[in-house]
Amino acid sequence: MKPFAIIALTLAVTVLTAAAAPRIALIRVKDIYTALPSTLALQGEIKAERNEIMKDQRPDELRKIITKLQELQARLSDKNSPPSETVGRLLCEQGKRVAVLAVNKTDGDNVQRAKLACTEYRRVLNFLQPATPGWKTRCTTCSALI
Repeated sequence: MKPFAIIALTLAVTVLTAAAAPRIALIRVKDIYTALPSTLALQGEIKAERNEIMKDQRPDELRKIITKLQELQARLSDKNSPPSETVGRLLCEQGKRVAVLAVNKTDGDNVQRAKLACTEYRRVLNFLQPATPGWKTRCTTCSALI
């Protein structure tokens, strides 16, 4: 009888355990991570650094310079009109801040014109004072910009 009692007891425990509601613990790592004091301190530092960066006007100035250089590039790539004095003046203004000047579309019929333009720009760049001491702005030709 004992084996029968053990089997019945095991079966009863199994049925009761299966019928009981499962216990599930939901733990969101994000909640634990964000509540840590070290994380809160790090988030505060990141916000402070971001605020300091946002106060800096250099990104806005860089965007303006890039816009001017894109306009200059559009004027230089116009096959119908050669570079004028205005373009030369714009280059002089922006040349103080430019690290590399690339004459694009140097392929096919444009090779000679691009090399000539690059030579002229090198001459102009020799007269400009660099923004960073010891740096010399370079001029090169290329077929495509990536």
